[in-house]
Amino acid sequence: MYKTENEPADIIRTIFTQRREFILIGLTGQIGSGCSSARDILSADLSTFPEVYPSGQNKGFKNNAERDDYTIRRYAEAHWEPFVTIRVRDLLTSFILDNYHEFLEFLEQYNIVSNSDVAASQLDASLQQYCNQRSTERAKKHAVSLCSLEDDLSHERLIYGDALGDYSFDELLRQNGHVWTYNRASDVENLCARDYLFLVKVLPKISAKLAALLERYGREQENIYTQVFQDVGNIVRTYGKFTNTETTEQSPDAVYAIARRINRAIKIHRSANELLDKTHNHRCNLPIQSSEAPLHIVIDSIKNPFEASYLKDRYSAFYLFAISANEDLRRRRCESKRRSNMELLDYREHPSAAKKGLSEYLNSFNNENNNNQTTLEAELINHFDNIFRSSPKISKKVWLNAYREDTYVFSLQDVEGCIQIADVFINNSYAKEDMAKSLLRYAILMMHPGLVEPTPDERCMQIAQMAKLNSGCVSRQVGAVVCDSDAHILAVNWNSPSSLPGVECISCSKRNFGNLYKRVDTNAYSTYEFHDSKFRTWLTSKYSQRWAFDEYGEPMDDDLKEKLDGLPMVYCFKDFYNDMQHAKNQVHTRSQHAEERALEGCDQRITVGGTLYTTSNSCELCARKAVNFGISRIVYIEPYFGITESHVLGHPQISERVHVELFTGACQRAYIQMHTPVFPLKDELKLRGIEYFTSPSRNSNAKRNNNKAHKRRGGGYRK
Repeated sequence: MYKTENEPADIIRTIFTQRREFILIGLTGQIGSGCSSARDILSADLSTFPEVYPSGQNKGFKNNAERDDYTIRRYAEAHWEPFVTIRVRDLLTSFILDNYHEFLEFLEQYNIVSNSDVAASQLDASLQQYCNQRSTERAKKHAVSLCSLEDDLSHERLIYGDALGDYSFDELLRQNGHVWTYNRASDVENLCARDYLFLVKVLPKISAKLAALLERYGREQENIYTQVFQDVGNIVRTYGKFTNTETTEQSPDAVYAIARRINRAIKIHRSANELLDKTHNHRCNLPIQSSEAPLHIVIDSIKNPFEASYLKDRYSAFYLFAISANEDLRRRRCESKRRSNMELLDYREHPSAAKKGLSEYLNSFNNENNNNQTTLEAELINHFDNIFRSSPKISKKVWLNAYREDTYVFSLQDVEGCIQIADVFINNSYAKEDMAKSLLRYAILMMHPGLVEPTPDERCMQIAQMAKLNSGCVSRQVGAVVCDSDAHILAVNWNSPSSLPGVECISCSKRNFGNLYKRVDTNAYSTYEFHDSKFRTWLTSKYSQRWAFDEYGEPMDDDLKEKLDGLPMVYCFKDFYNDMQHAKNQVHTRSQHAEERALEGCDQRITVGGTLYTTSNSCELCARKAVNFGISRIVYIEPYFGITESHVLGHPQISERVHVELFTGACQRAYIQMHTPVFPLKDELKLRGIEYFTSPSRNSNAKRNNNKAHKRRGGGYRK
């Protein structure tokens, strides 16, 4: 079989069509960071993105950034498809509809209506009215497209008649249950067109109706809409369903409850054409969208890292985008939307920060009221009541158990954890056009890897991300890179204990509590840890009755062995010491910070005007050292909850010269996948039929014929 002239081009088109066929982006970020704006940008057509033209002299580009923007825009003009939106808010509403009457009881506990009216009854009446109205409209317009709701249906086929059934409230609840009830995650045989249309049309409208009512009746209580949906999400992650019953038992499998429903929604979208095609209702004569048409989905927004990990494990096309903004801007945005209680919002989205805040509260409480101590549970409720005003009992129980049992990383919102595992970081601190350019860039690189090169910031931050993996810190790994003013790398380092030249560094991950307790492995522990009488007395009094260790420091308790499950029993000296002193002091850490170690490896004369890249924003001490080294930019990914920017870098003379910036770019897995070409661009163009020179076979034949002719004329072969 002979190859046709177009076969290589057809193959290459097939390969890249396959990459563009399905793209999945999850958004995460703090409230006020701009996830909703990012969703709106991705779901719009290309005309909403800024045009890119040469702006320099002689119709040239000013820099490589403009050249990259131009390349991205040209490719987008040929292949851009607006993203379909899956809103987690809508899926939380589906959990509410699963247990609607308990939700009404749950809602009554917020006290969100200023008079004696019950908000729940208002909601119930409003939703009933909504369904009755739609049912009436359908009766009047039964020959009009889909209950008058689907005028803007993204697919071209419109379904007539009874595609959604009766529009009663009971039917709506039954429909919701039908969509989410299935035997296997991949099973769509029990679904039909009405299920797809319920997901993409009806459920978002019900969710928006619920949100509007909460905002309306909660005007005197700030953030009530956000609080209600946050509480619902936390309850679902704890029990696997929405419930208002305190006797409900926690389910270990509940951590993936929301993720499974996201996955179900994805599969329904991917099967949309099949579902629409197999319905037995009357159809328009319009052609259905091809099943091979690209499907691009954006999920707004993911708030727990295990939900993101669930999707990463199942979809190679999934990337988590972290949308961030500087703190001042984020607060102004929240205040403009009447979200002024930022302490509340940040506590709810950052459980580790809430846990630390609780510890600080408990320490101050114990120090001031030593004779009037209460239980942890009571103190937690008192502390959070001052912040949250009032919450339903079931919500308080979820928070309480999450901290008491250290399960908050699974059951509560954890935006900080999501940001740590994000693939792409978008800084939304500037103009909307800048965010749009960034979103377009990385969406296109998902379609065609290697189309443009990494930015200097991406290149340096990727090295910092790789460097942090060398850290043996048992709390947080941090990497840092120092560059000069031309982005040449001067030093790379990570947080690690200090060590003498030629002496092996012993990280905290290699230190074992059993060894400490039994005084085993002498070289790994300090004289203080082994011999200080106060420290040893406190250690013995606190832990001797809990665990038993043999002479080698190995655990002897079967219960402890089962809990460890083969893991080393590492411990953090700083946490132990601060616990003993009832204090919070970073000076007692064993490790030097990554930024400190990186700067110490540099010549101070060549760091002036340079950049410090760090995976976690610098603390006060590291920022001060960066200023002394003449660093002009500090670029970071994870925020640091301290006073670095407002205090150390807050002086006018310093703030004008040192700029702190959130990182924008791809990191880790995304960096490699987005910047590794499927084919070298030169080879791809050749396979597509674009050749600048005569083919090698023709050159060879011509050379061979010329040599033969030369030989006949009495000459030798040409070399």
